[in-house]
Amino acid sequence: GGTTEGIQLRQCSGCQVVRYCSKRCQRDSWYSHHKWSCQFLKAAIGSSTPHYVKRSLCLLSGLEAYKVLCRWGDIQSQIA
Repeated sequence: GGTTEGIQLRQCSGCQVVRYCSKRCQRDSWYSHHKWSCQFLKAAIGSSTPHYVKRSLCLLSGLEAYKVLCRWGDIQSQIA
C-alpha cells in the first residue's frame, strides 16, 4: 500500500486502485458499494496503466460510492 501523512493505506487486492485506512474501512466499503465497482476497475487497469489514470479511477470510484450512499439514504427514508 501507499502512505499518506504517516498512515499506512491498504490497497484492494482485487482492483488494486482503491485504498483504505484500515481493514474495517475496506470491509465496510466492500459491503456498502465497492463489490459493484471492483470488477470494472480491475478490467479498466493493467500493469502498463499510468499512475494518474489509476488515481482518476480511484476518484471516480469515490464519487460513485458517495452517490450510492446518498441514494441509500433516500431509499431508507422512503421505507421508514
